[in-house]
Amino acid sequence: MDSLNDIFGDGVAEMDLPWYAGDARIDRDTYLPIVDGQGVERLGGGTRAAVTVGYHVSLLRYLLTNRVGDLPTFLMIDSPTKNIGRNDWDTRFAQRIYSSFVDFVTARAGVGITTDPFQVVVADNDLPASVRGHVLVHDFDHDRPLIPGLRNPHAAEQSSN
Repeated sequence: MDSLNDIFGDGVAEMDLPWYAGDARIDRDTYLPIVDGQGVERLGGGTRAAVTVGYHVSLLRYLLTNRVGDLPTFLMIDSPTKNIGRNDWDTRFAQRIYSSFVDFVTARAGVGITTDPFQVVVADNDLPASVRGHVLVHDFDHDRPLIPGLRNPHAAEQSSN
């Protein structure tokens, strides 16, 4: 448990949360994140999103680092920057949220670790520009609603209307 707490604490510290006083841990009874004595449900929107992402990335990091159990090495994150504002500080904050897992993924690929393949999928309409060069991006819209190479079952319906 101490190793998981260290991974989570390091991830939260890297994000430089607003008003963070330095205490980030996983509760030993519930296995849920606690930041500065508060559960995630008591945090503000942007901070809650960042802590939630940090928590799930920490679980994936722990799983891959310690090769524990038969849990899937897959993580899907939906709209991690949805509740974050648009000023300069918020933009940098969004980039730090992404860095918490992009840096980890890049480091694993860079050292050739292939024993435990994993996948991280992020759905986000506001992907920071600084992240685009480090990840595979599929932009979707009305005309391209699926991952490239998959057939759109509604395409025939659209052309006949």
